Amino acid sequence: MRIVITGGAGFLGRRLAERLLERGSLVGSGGAPQPIEQITLVDVVAPPPLDPARVRAVTGDIGDPALLDQVIDPQTTAVFHLAAVVSGMAEAEFDLGMR
Repeated sequence: MRIVITGGAGFLGRRLAERLLERGSLVGSGGAPQPIEQITLVDVVAPPPLDPARVRAVTGDIGDPALLDQVIDPQTTAVFHLAAVVSGMAEAEFDLGMR
């Protein structure tokens, strides 16, 4: 199973990645547990290091289609979308908040 977590450097994204690594598997579309082979953390800042054998960190803006093409491919099994713009910043930069 290959998983992408947007907002992977944030509070929730980091903890989700840690728990998934601890579990080692998730139930797949067929209803059976599948081993987690790789977790890709995507965020605008680099996340703290985790298991280098199973965690890949990608720094960039998820509003960039090229970045999404880089991190989500046909082998991606699940996407946890946790990226967000803090409300104060979204209010100050309306276009950013809407994007």
